[in-house]
Amino acid sequence: MTGQFTNPYLVDDRGIWTIRARFADTPTGRPKIHTRSTGLKVNGKNKRKAEAVMRDVAEQWER
Repeated sequence: MTGQFTNPYLVDDRGIWTIRARFADTPTGRPKIHTRSTGLKVNGKNKRKAEAVMRDVAEQWER
């Protein structure tokens, strides 16, 4: 991915933890929001697991 990357965050998307982050597209400078589902349901201790997945995805997106 190119452009500037902001910190990712978790959202509840219809009962599933989803990762979102904003990127500034280099040619236009307009922001784009990238999303990726963790596949983990919003309940119990799944938020901690989702945060671990988010860290891994953030590393991939930064490259």
